[in-house]
Amino acid sequence: MLIIPVLLFMRYHSSGIRSMLAWLIALVCGSAPTAIFFLRYGRTPLANAKAASFGGLAGFYHVPQWQFLAGMVQDSPGLAISFLLLAAASVYLLVKKRPGLFDADLIACLIVVGFVVVVLASPSKQSRYLFPAIVALPFLMSILVSSREESIRPRGAALRAAVVFLVLIGVALPTRHRTYRQNPTRAEVVLAEAAQSNAKSIVLATDSPTLNVSLLRLTSEFSSSGISIGTLAYQAIAGVPIEDDLRTMSETDVAIFQDPRHTNPKFTNQRVPQYEAYAQRMGAGPARIGEDIYVYRMRIREDRQNSE
Repeated sequence: MLIIPVLLFMRYHSSGIRSMLAWLIALVCGSAPTAIFFLRYGRTPLANAKAASFGGLAGFYHVPQWQFLAGMVQDSPGLAISFLLLAAASVYLLVKKRPGLFDADLIACLIVVGFVVVVLASPSKQSRYLFPAIVALPFLMSILVSSREESIRPRGAALRAAVVFLVLIGVALPTRHRTYRQNPTRAEVVLAEAAQSNAKSIVLATDSPTLNVSLLRLTSEFSSSGISIGTLAYQAIAGVPIEDDLRTMSETDVAIFQDPRHTNPKFTNQRVPQYEAYAQRMGAGPARIGEDIYVYRMRIREDRQNSE
């Protein structure tokens, strides 16, 4: 948000008010999908970002600074090349060019650097938070390093663009981690089972990267099930009495569990043994679905009593 007025000012300074307005209209149109997403779904991810960055959850995700940076380079070795080039460009700027403090290009770069400082200052260290800076900093630094010359010929520009494209591919190739595409499939299986049981509400008693409330809610957006989805993952951290959790389980149709070998982190699963003991006592099951998921039908006894 801080970079937008800087870019608009740069456009106004170089090309006038009409060009700036054209860029502003393009910005509004290009940002519309993101704006719609945040208006529709933004409250939950923003609240999660606040809690996980500097709030009550941040301490659980704490990683020492050097361990975090070393882990990033180990998982994506191409970042080491980017870091070295950025360091060399910074030395060149300080020794050779020394841009003015109020240079718009420098201001844009400093804003991104400030963003990096904020992310690294957070107790919660996750590489995904740095993605905007990982992408933006090399380009902003390139603008600062390059000299203000006349535009090059199209053939030369195409050649340089091809070289940059190949370099970006080379940097990205060593990345070892990819999205596990079976995760949404797990959520689909859970929702299908709930729909088959005529369940109107389900609660997730365990938490893991492969099955969590965010994946379930995301998958439900592409189905017409209309099932209410809840989770007990963060209740213990928030200090909610376990009696409230058990009451929530008793009021839901289906309680979802995942095998212990797949659940993590530990702090979101610390009450799972109590949840399962209650489900065994009050519900029907477990019924296994998929290779690592099992469910308890919590209201089946109450329904039987009502029918009798």
